[in-house]
Amino acid sequence: MKLRIIRYLKHIFITLITLLLIGIIIVVSLHGSMGYGTNELSTNLQNEGPYVFYQNDSIVNVNYIKGNKTDGFYLNKKEYKTDDDIKAVVFFH
Repeated sequence: MKLRIIRYLKHIFITLITLLLIGIIIVVSLHGSMGYGTNELSTNLQNEGPYVFYQNDSIVNVNYIKGNKTDGFYLNKKEYKTDDDIKAVVFFH
């Protein structure tokens, strides 16, 4: 009974180590890294937005929340016509 349990655990550990080694080899061969890949610009809390709202059928409001806790916050609001091109940088988490 003990030999059967030891053999079972040995097979599990050998399988896990083999899969881990294969995973590391694949990551290294694809020039991957073990980091989370976070972009520092995406966590810039000084400039939050854009928040886009339709004011009516012909005007679009683009709002940015700027500032920080110590200096205070303010709303940077721009209005565009619906036919205009709006250039904005957006980061998705």
